[in-house]
Amino acid sequence: MITKYRTENLDSCVSLLIESYNCEPWNDCWTPVTARKYLEEFAEARRFIGFLFWDGNEIIGVAFSHERTWMDSSELYIDEFYISPHHQRMGIGKKKINESVGRLCS
Repeated sequence: MITKYRTENLDSCVSLLIESYNCEPWNDCWTPVTARKYLEEFAEARRFIGFLFWDGNEIIGVAFSHERTWMDSSELYIDEFYISPHHQRMGIGKKKINESVGRLCS
């Protein structure tokens, strides 16, 4: 299931970002403070659009993006996209991106 991002989901998005990027192959060093600030900065953008990807009651993926004007329409720029390490390499990311774009175009 896909839903639009809501601020009450920020803590889950922060936890998932840390889980996704602080392991192989990235080995980043995100902390709850830096991850929260990073995601909040996206969410505060004027034309922000965020999507959450769910498996039951669990958020398994996040896409933070923004719209920009382009000639006679708008374009969507994906700023951040991550899937739970437990759900990677299953085609979920590709499927969810396609579903998200489809929702915006309809």
